[in-house]
Amino acid sequence: MKAKFYLSLLFFSCAFLLVPQAAAVEISQWLTLGPLDILPSEAVLLPNETAVLDYDFLPLLRLSPEAGIKVQWSRERSLSWQTAAASFPAAEHWQVVYLAAYLESFRWLKVDLLLNATFPLKVYLDGAELKGGQGKGEVSRELVLDNGKHLLLLKVALPPGEKIIHQLKAQIKNQSAFKAEPVFVSFQRRHRVNMENILNMINIGELWLSPDGRRVAVSLSQRRRGEIDSRRWLEILETENGNRIFTSEGQGSFDDFQWLKNSRSFAFTRKEKDVTGLYTYHLDSQTVKTELSGLKNFDAWWWAPDNSFLVYATTPDETGKDKVYKHVKRLDDRGQYPPAGYSLVLFFPESGARHPLASSTDNFNRVLISPDSRSLLLEARNEDLKNRPYYQNTVYLFSLANGRREKLLADPWIENIVWSPDSQKLLLLGGPSAFSGLGSILPPGVIPNDFDTQAYVFDLKTRQARALTRQFAPSISSAFWHSAAAVYLKVIDRDYSRLYRCSPQDKKFDRLETAADAVESISFAEAKKAVYVASGLASPPRLFLLNLDSGKSRLLRDYNRNEFEQVVFAKTEDWNFKTKEGKTISGFINYPPDFNAKQKYPCIVNYYGGTYPITRNFGGRYPIDWYTANGYIVYSLQPSGTVGFGQEISAVHVNDWGEITSAEIMRGVEELLRSHPFIDSRSIGAIGASYGGFMTQVLAGKTDMFAALISHAGISALSSYWGVGDYGFFYSAVASAASFPWNRKDIYVGHSPLFMAERITKPLLLLHGENDNNVPPGESYQMFAALKLLGKEVALVTFPDQQHWIMAYPQRVQWMKTIMAWFDRWLKGQGECWKELYPE
Repeated sequence: MKAKFYLSLLFFSCAFLLVPQAAAVEISQWLTLGPLDILPSEAVLLPNETAVLDYDFLPLLRLSPEAGIKVQWSRERSLSWQTAAASFPAAEHWQVVYLAAYLESFRWLKVDLLLNATFPLKVYLDGAELKGGQGKGEVSRELVLDNGKHLLLLKVALPPGEKIIHQLKAQIKNQSAFKAEPVFVSFQRRHRVNMENILNMINIGELWLSPDGRRVAVSLSQRRRGEIDSRRWLEILETENGNRIFTSEGQGSFDDFQWLKNSRSFAFTRKEKDVTGLYTYHLDSQTVKTELSGLKNFDAWWWAPDNSFLVYATTPDETGKDKVYKHVKRLDDRGQYPPAGYSLVLFFPESGARHPLASSTDNFNRVLISPDSRSLLLEARNEDLKNRPYYQNTVYLFSLANGRREKLLADPWIENIVWSPDSQKLLLLGGPSAFSGLGSILPPGVIPNDFDTQAYVFDLKTRQARALTRQFAPSISSAFWHSAAAVYLKVIDRDYSRLYRCSPQDKKFDRLETAADAVESISFAEAKKAVYVASGLASPPRLFLLNLDSGKSRLLRDYNRNEFEQVVFAKTEDWNFKTKEGKTISGFINYPPDFNAKQKYPCIVNYYGGTYPITRNFGGRYPIDWYTANGYIVYSLQPSGTVGFGQEISAVHVNDWGEITSAEIMRGVEELLRSHPFIDSRSIGAIGASYGGFMTQVLAGKTDMFAALISHAGISALSSYWGVGDYGFFYSAVASAASFPWNRKDIYVGHSPLFMAERITKPLLLLHGENDNNVPPGESYQMFAALKLLGKEVALVTFPDQQHWIMAYPQRVQWMKTIMAWFDRWLKGQGECWKELYPE
């Protein structure tokens, strides 16, 4: 019966062999490439079988075998993979043959590969050579298979001889601990999402559309298979056809990119040792010109739209960095990276003239140059311990005509500024509390969530602001003021990331149809064009061109098409429920690609971190598509407190600290189980990070509905996070408005998971980066200590040199495997992988 079930899962494979129980099953057919002759000139350099097997004729990590796929072997010869028996007549010279087959398992397990060969060979699994080296005759190799499809590859050296038929017998046998688990042998590449799909895809970063809209510069990065470090490069495409006209690969770094007004040249910086240079590159002549060189402590620069001048910034020398003490004067000084004000210099490239604009004591941290290149906005941040959020953002207007600097506005809740095209107004982005609560729609006494970003229009003549998005529910991520009639807003709209067009005069909002659910990065041009990157669940990121007149998008470049053309994705469906109070809580469910409603499935429940929803992006640090590929249903819900649903919803976040939100999550799981009988109520897991990690620990102390929980970088004691974390004090200025450990013990003690540790009954995994300066690792250490003393089931795994997110490749792989092994152990009853990763 179990074998029949697994066979039903292989709808995406046409040819396979089943390895049932503990029986050994013979692999009589292989995908074969070759035999391939060793040329006479090569034979001198490769005199024996060891040399032949050790030589890298083909890059194994790039092989993707399937019948009919061609491989170029030499100038004169290319071969195709074909399905055949491993039987080869000997030739007069050494020959090489590659044999391949795909092995698929639906859980972590171990099998033994048993070979009997008349020729020497090496064995590779997913491109990595297995221990044991070269073999001949009877060969045995242990294969460790994660849940998913794996490429088994044999590299064979056929020695010369007369009237010899070289043959191979191959068997796969489950190890005794996994005798009831099937393994499938097939010859097709089609597969579920795997870890390499997430970690090895090309990531599209920042975009820069040229002023005339004809070219776009794209920042890219990728970690290739078999490599630890990511490569980063920049390329420029023509927006008409997507053709690449420039790449920085092999030319060194191109940092701080900015187009010049002619759209045929761009500026960039490059750092060598401890000095930085600023350069311009001319696409037509393919030449580089040095604009500035030898800049020490360089940090940032801004070029005027008319290219007549630029402003560059340096930071103070790190004097006293070798002192045996650190004198902390301000709250900001506590952190690993205390902010330092810029020294600003006005530079005129044509003459080389320089003029000091500001010193580091002014605490300016950003410069914005007006579209007419006549004025500068200088932004400063200074400590203000008397008023929430305990710093003040001050903006100064600097006139290039007379050198006058005047204070324009001071508001702690304004975070970003955009010039209007006519340089007469500003679009300000900030919390609802800006301008004494001008952006809030909440009744008196209700404190808004100031992470719920609003937009304001500020008139430079009248010095008056008016709220633009006060009645607009989505939360704003970024903005571009295109014309007098059009402001474009990239927003968090419920659990989508979308693009809206707004008329500043009548406050009308129109949503633009984008090509996927989550717009990630975007750049606009005056030429009524925009380029953006968008992804979605089951839709890896792609680059699109948007016509701002028609609102229509077209694909410009799909960098990962080859990587994902053989990937099988899961189904997503919206699913909402009502609380006991009648409030609708939205969310979505992702199913395994082999979903069968007649079976029972474990489920992972995921919820927001910080105050932002779980959006529908592909991949990321918590890749839903990978979780479902491993056989889990994933339920993502957006409890009260998150932005993107309107101020009434987001305001719940303030001073709640898990009270309302945890009740909504528990109610959601109850309703989910009631309406989805194929979810196993005994196999529900919970996962969250940062504030979501705090939420995991709260849930662990409030309910036993979860069979296992994972808290990544979670807060266990609100008072220690408030006082120790680099951002804890300032985050709490919003999330714990006017509440402190001395006046709200009911929050700082009553809502802290550490103080309810004795109530935790289910296994809890704590994950933390050892260098986390946002939520310090002590938050996990103290919860671990408490649960250990209480005799609870708890595990703590930390990652050296990692901060709030686990980013370095080896640590990231271990982190992802750890998450899956913990859930497999407690939700599926499959603890073998956990024991392999973390032996007793």
